[in-house]
Amino acid sequence: MSIHVLKQGLQTTVQDFGRPGYAHLGISTSGAADAFSYQIGNKLVGNDPHDAALEITLSGGEYEFTSD
Repeated sequence: MSIHVLKQGLQTTVQDFGRPGYAHLGISTSGAADAFSYQIGNKLVGNDPHDAALEITLSGGEYEFTSD
């Protein structure tokens, strides 16, 4: 599967599960703002719950998805 960005969205980022458990090293958890929705969204499309995903904050942009 491929994603072609036709028009970028404002504040659209690629997020993953983050880095939990590294705060003692000074590394913040980061990751998706809504971890529950991020994991459910991945499950709904058949991905591993920790796969990277697009996080769209303000406007969606335009994307084209193609399968090989």
